[in-house]
Amino acid sequence: MGAAESTSTQVFSHPIPHSAQPGYGPVHVSPDALPLADHTLTQWENFKRGMAISGDANYLGTRTRDASGKAAAYTWITYNQTHERAQRIATGLQTHLRVRRQENVGVISKNRTEWMLTEIACNRMSYVLVPLYDTLGPKAIPYIVNHSDMRVLVCAGELIANVLDVKHECPTLEFLVSMDVVTPRERADAQAKGVTLLTLDDLEGVPDATVPEDPPHPSDYATICYTSGTTGDPKGAILTHRNLSTATECVTYRIDSKSYWVHLSYLPLAHVYERVNAANVTRAGGSMGFYQGDILHLMDDMAELKPHIFVSVPRLFNRVYDKIMQGVTSAGGVKKLMFDYAYATKKQGLADGTNVHALWDALVFSKIQAVLGGRVELIVSGSAPLAANVKEFLKIAFSCRVEEGYGLTETSATATLSIPDIPIGAHVGMPQPNVQIRLADVPDMNYTSADLPRPRGEICIRGNNVFLGYVRSYVQRQ
Repeated sequence: MGAAESTSTQVFSHPIPHSAQPGYGPVHVSPDALPLADHTLTQWENFKRGMAISGDANYLGTRTRDASGKAAAYTWITYNQTHERAQRIATGLQTHLRVRRQENVGVISKNRTEWMLTEIACNRMSYVLVPLYDTLGPKAIPYIVNHSDMRVLVCAGELIANVLDVKHECPTLEFLVSMDVVTPRERADAQAKGVTLLTLDDLEGVPDATVPEDPPHPSDYATICYTSGTTGDPKGAILTHRNLSTATECVTYRIDSKSYWVHLSYLPLAHVYERVNAANVTRAGGSMGFYQGDILHLMDDMAELKPHIFVSVPRLFNRVYDKIMQGVTSAGGVKKLMFDYAYATKKQGLADGTNVHALWDALVFSKIQAVLGGRVELIVSGSAPLAANVKEFLKIAFSCRVEEGYGLTETSATATLSIPDIPIGAHVGMPQPNVQIRLADVPDMNYTSADLPRPRGEICIRGNNVFLGYVRSYVQRQ
């Protein structure tokens, strides 16, 4: 389960000869190229690949609580069952709601099986998925619905009232499709406000024969991801199937995803980071279980699901680190001495090329590893830098690979990703295969690509992972 660390002198990126220009540094690329067959670069093909690997194996897992509040075990549907349900939902969307190829279809919900079913149904028919965060306020929902000319919105049951409250500001919205059972009163309220309220069960139950799939082309829009709007109103980033699938294949290649891996999905699927995580798991034929929807129960979900891969952000890893180290300090005495000695021994092991120690893993670190379920093989951190001491701790305590990456919504979540051979330090890895990165001088900040000891500047990224542009904007891909 352990992964080796190396002080290798191998090259992790190199400049393209003669690519430097006035005001720009050289273009850097990864030493490894990934041959990609363009006709396969769609998210529908990505799902079918996973289904071919693991058709009758678990794919999407759900955990609920009973009336007493007790959490149940995960229940699963397989790849083949997912395919069958997505076909029926796609049929309902086309025959009942008359959704057209490349039409925008919205979804607003916490992460759950029905979210993924909606996405897969859209990919099957070349519809464009427009996710909305389930935490959006009353101003943001109408903005995105109107900005994307949305007619159909798939919605968690608990959010129906939120959407109906702003329906008068959403003239394009015709259909609201609930992921959950609805009451006659809710249907009547919706009708009174000018929207037809249906359920996914209604769509799956449409009696028409399954409509033939209308698969997307790589150049077709796959999704419109609205950014947080830090510079004004949210911007809708257009990501094509080629964009998302290029990112997916690069990530799958870099981390060497396995079909037996289980992933805990709790980062919002409305963000492209988790979309690519899910696509990576799918491409490998792996499984993903969804958290219960409450971050306070996340550790309980981890213990129940026992994931092999855990993708998160530094804020959570910092909490794990702080909680465990506080426990070690509080224990004091012999326990702290044993922990400190075991930690120092494994830290030396990192320098020598290993983060596994049979004795100390069994006596000390197995208890810590149980916090994340006990079988994590890979931790991936993104969205912000991971502190060096926390990264070292994760490698030692969990005896697994710990990788960091860098990316944006506009680069389909990824541009760089580390690998085990890169020494521990302050970095976000190497360029993804087929991605080009350079620095542009920023004179106003006195940053130049010729600065020593390290070049500085604005990061410029080029590749098939880079988005097409923003909805209703003249900002286009360069």
